[in-house]
Amino acid sequence: MNQHYRVFTWPVHQPYLFALAQCNVDLFVPAGQNASFKAQFSTQKNITEVDLSEIKNLDLDLILFQDEASFQTKQLEVLSDQQRQLPQIYLEHHPPKQHPTNAEHFAKGADLQLVHVNYYNALMWDNHELEVTVIENGVPNNSVIFSGEKAAGVIVLEEFPADERVTGMDIFRQIKEALPVEILQIGKDGVTYQNLSEKLKNYRFLFCPDRYQ
Repeated sequence: MNQHYRVFTWPVHQPYLFALAQCNVDLFVPAGQNASFKAQFSTQKNITEVDLSEIKNLDLDLILFQDEASFQTKQLEVLSDQQRQLPQIYLEHHPPKQHPTNAEHFAKGADLQLVHVNYYNALMWDNHELEVTVIENGVPNNSVIFSGEKAAGVIVLEEFPADERVTGMDIFRQIKEALPVEILQIGKDGVTYQNLSEKLKNYRFLFCPDRYQ
């Protein structure tokens, strides 16, 4: 039987948190998440919000970092000394922003496992002596069958991005002049992480306009 792990993390990307919740884990996150989080995960039984003052009392197996702030400062504010001695993973979602090839990863020197979500990011970061693993994004196998009955493509957004050039919204607008491409936004028009595959199956293609994300 696979071991069931108790993991504490600070949420960064809701789709990735939903994917993690499909694993054999109990996920604990700080209380006070926003309304979008509560709407998407209120029925997810293995994700629990915990008051900041109670986090240090949790019995945990693993600490999962997903952004620099949680690694550099937030863990010192809420985790106990014993919890900070637990196995740790830093899940890096992004390529380096400071410099495309010469940016040192800020987790250098730490006793943890560094996980990149694709091979490009792992190549571009200067990982130093850190132990590096690549685990690419996956899609839950929920038996949804592609139909393609809608003669259009689609992009998926959590929210409309502030930096349109990085996320390629200008590219989307150019493509839309030549091809039918629509937007599905999580939390709008009944779209949730749970039914996203069901919504996507009707489109001819999935389009990602991101330049560098």
